[in-house]
Amino acid sequence: MIEERYLAATRATSLRDMPHLIGQVDLIKASGMSHKNIAAHYLRLISNPTKEDMKRVYAALLWVVDQRKLQSGADAIVLALEWLLDSRCKVCAGAGVVVKGERDHKCPRCKGEKVRKEPGNRDAQLLIDYVMGCRAAHGGRMFKLLR
Repeated sequence: MIEERYLAATRATSLRDMPHLIGQVDLIKASGMSHKNIAAHYLRLISNPTKEDMKRVYAALLWVVDQRKLQSGADAIVLALEWLLDSRCKVCAGAGVVVKGERDHKCPRCKGEKVRKEPGNRDAQLLIDYVMGCRAAHGGRMFKLLR
């Protein structure tokens, strides 16, 4: 029964989050929640950002920093959040190509991958990997619908 409801929710055409109704998006969020609900907070943050969601994601990442005894602390969180909120390449604006003259060329910075490199801070990379791992619980199709 639960699997059928989850499958139906993943095939929904609209995943609008309505605070006064329990809908398909709530089922999807509940199915992929990880410890401290980081996946749900992150998805809410990138789909409809609010100050409250930013506080929740920051608090969840602060918990991860404390649990894993990461040395960089708040600096790593800021670097990770900056990358998580906008990972597009700054040179090509996420297009993967740049125009030189009249021709399109592969972006020299991102090599056509459309995303910039993760921060050089090892702790920030660990936090990014943690959040992306939590997000993976929701599946690629749901991520696209919520974006």
